[in-house]
Formats: sequence, C-alpha cells, structure tokens
Amino acid sequence: MIGHTARQSPAARTSLIAPLLIFVVLALPGCVTVFAPDCARFKQEEKATNYETRYRYSEHDTATEEVNYRALPKPRRAAARLYKVRLSDDRISVCSHLDIHKNLYIERNAKRGMVLEQIREFYTNGGQLIAAKREDVTAQLARSGHYYASVPLPIPEGAPAGKYRIVSKLVVRSKRGAREEILARATAAFEVVRSP
Repeated sequence: MIGHTARQSPAARTSLIAPLLIFVVLALPGCVTVFAPDCARFKQEEKATNYETRYRYSEHDTATEEVNYRALPKPRRAAARLYKVRLSDDRISVCSHLDIHKNLYIERNAKRGMVLEQIREFYTNGGQLIAAKREDVTAQLARSGHYYASVPLPIPEGAPAGKYRIVSKLVVRSKRGAREEILARATAAFEVVRSP
C-alpha cells in the first residue's frame, strides 16, 4: 500500500536497541584511548605550526563600524576602540592547541615613526607570571579599521593541570624608544586538564 508505514512492535524495537547498547558499552573503554592526548603527533605539529599573530583587515566590518567611533584627536598617535580576546575552549588537555581569537578596531594616524606591539602574558591562577611574548604588529595594523586574528597556543605535555589567565595588551611607542602607552588590554581564562 502506498504511503503506509509499517509499525514495529515493542519487542522488535527492543531487539534493535539491545545490540546497540551492547556495542556502546563495549566501545566505551576504547573511547577513553581515542581521546587520550597524542603527544608524539603534537610534537610533530608543533614543529610545523606558526605561532606568530597574523591580523587580517576586514573591509566590510570597517565600513559597517566606523560610524560608531569618533575620529582620533590630533595629538594622539593611535586608539583601540574595540579589543576583545576569546578562546576556542575554556578547558583543554595537554599536547593540544588552544586558539586565541582577537577582535580589534584601531584608529591610527598615517605618520611613520610609530611602533605597535602586542604583548601576551600567561599567569597561573595564583597570579604568577609564567611566560610572556612581545610581537611587533605595526606592519599588520597599517591603517585604521577592523581586524581579526587567531593564534594557536601550544599546551605542552609537561603543563601542570590548573587554571590559567591570558592577558593581551596592545601598546604604542615611538621608534626612538619613548615610553610606551597601553592602548588596550583584554583577558581570558582557561583550565588545563589531565586525562585520567
């Protein structure tokens, strides 16, 4: 009969569910090893991974958002109107990468002689600084506008389990090495977990 769907009896449905449940129970111990960190593979990936920040300019978002921000006052060299940091996850295991996503709207004057640097600092939950990295991003942020960046953060095999905090700062200074000014600061937290 066209359009007729056969109804299964409860006994028939149970006979289909039972093998599926047995498969899931038998496969579960294997799942633990599937999700265990593969540190040998991670070390190979680490060698081939670029850990430098790469900002990309967004023409569309710049045009959409520039009406929301006032013009840069004359004496100022630069101003960060928006600076957000988001992590790909709030919990991560060792031998893997955590992605740091950045969202920035910067206004800058066109004059040369200005250096824009990004500083990333990593702290333990107790506030101890454990690592810092400084990058010159002047060439990447060559004009006013909206930028996005993603950079991987390696979580090595020896990283202790616990909570950590990333502090990301965007600073400006003159090429002559004058005192730097913090344009923006953003923080994000994550936890390193160990596999059982």
